[in-house]
Amino acid sequence: MINSARRFAAQEIAHRWFAYFEGVTEPLTDHLDLFTEDVRLIHARRTLLADGKAQLAAWLKQVPAETSSHLIHEFALQSLDNSSALLTMQVAYQALAHDQLIGAIIDYQAKVVFASDDSAQFALIQKSPIAANPALCFKLSFAEHRQLALLSQLGYQGQRGGIEWTQFCQEDAIVEQLKRRFNPLAAQDAAELTAQMLADHKMRIQLGDSSQTKCDLQLKDAGGRYLSIVAILD
Repeated sequence: MINSARRFAAQEIAHRWFAYFEGVTEPLTDHLDLFTEDVRLIHARRTLLADGKAQLAAWLKQVPAETSSHLIHEFALQSLDNSSALLTMQVAYQALAHDQLIGAIIDYQAKVVFASDDSAQFALIQKSPIAANPALCFKLSFAEHRQLALLSQLGYQGQRGGIEWTQFCQEDAIVEQLKRRFNPLAAQDAAELTAQMLADHKMRIQLGDSSQTKCDLQLKDAGGRYLSIVAILD
């Protein structure tokens, strides 16, 4: 069963996976929390890049630094059994190499497993280029992945009974303001938590159509697992 908490959890690990290749995020030791101990990474359905978390860590260490983007055009989650799902994505990959733009459309087939608290990990990632990327201009996706990873974690926590704002905020006063607006959340309301990305590291979050639960947040990216909320702007 794919409940809303599991959908948010799967979205989060997908955005954190791609953001890791595009900019400064969490350290490798924390990034490895996205994967099961027996995770496998497969390229083009036949080349085994990593078998187990230790091999995946070694593979991640040797990935060359590049200016890249991974735009998720399709995202679908299909239940396999009570504790796992098939995640399919179609991703437009781009990279700048030696002043040239390269890219591909990549089909992702991933097995996601869920713990008793509905948190998600990758047990398998299979990525297969299926076509050239026709885009002629490079489009960054790092900020989008960072913001959507944060949004997904907020939605996940809301589904699980309430958001721990102290995890994302630098000041107690901001935590108290957000608690008054958004906690406690009913599960059906948390599923309607949406965000709109604004300019200059700003994000608008809202529950459903209620103006009482809409606010603009000033975000700061100092690396780490999630962006920090540094101010409420309305």
